[in-house]
Amino acid sequence: MKKYTVFGISCFVLLFSAISVFAQEGFTGPQAGFGGLGAAQNTGYFYQPATVAQTITLPNNSRIILTGNLVNSPRRTYYTFRDATGDAIIEIERKYWGGISVGPNDRVQIYAKLERKREGRIEIEAAIIRKL
Repeated sequence: MKKYTVFGISCFVLLFSAISVFAQEGFTGPQAGFGGLGAAQNTGYFYQPATVAQTITLPNNSRIILTGNLVNSPRRTYYTFRDATGDAIIEIERKYWGGISVGPNDRVQIYAKLERKREGRIEIEAAIIRKL
């Protein structure tokens, strides 16, 4: 019985120590989302540099690199990205933050996938985020 008690307490301590580490990373600007669990590593795809304005003309499933700022977070995993050409909403899941904290004044480079929906809407999903 003592083995199970020690094991349970150990698991409890490890769980809460991991949560406190991950709570300190992610977007730190207005209405910030949660932190992350690690950056995506080599995805095996070719990414091309692009601007927000160019995303309108790119084909479906394009892999792009956006450079600019995350200015706010309207919802939990969605962030407003801004570069010199305009604004776009980007989805960044917790697991892609990679231990970094980003504020509205920090320049970031985001490796993402662009998806076109049937109704003409464009979704940008981040795979890698880097603070410059």
